[in-house]
Amino acid sequence: TLGGLVTISAYHVMPMILGIEIISLSSYILVAAKMDKWSAEASIKYLIYGAFTTALTLFALSLLYPVAGMHIFHGEWATQFMMSEYPFK
Repeated sequence: TLGGLVTISAYHVMPMILGIEIISLSSYILVAAKMDKWSAEASIKYLIYGAFTTALTLFALSLLYPVAGMHIFHGEWATQFMMSEYPFK
């Protein structure tokens, strides 16, 4: 719940990523909840996969930031993007 609230109320990229990571932590715990050999292995693999995808996402955002010149999700640009019927013409 907390991760969803952080993600929804984020105006910047980093709180959004933090909220998504808080959401994924509960998934890691649920995978390891059975407490046997297979669930422990699955949770470690899932944690490594999640760390890799988070690193890849942050790397992609670090490449996108200089091109876009902004990291804020509100304002005129976001309003025009969300209100347009077909944003990718």
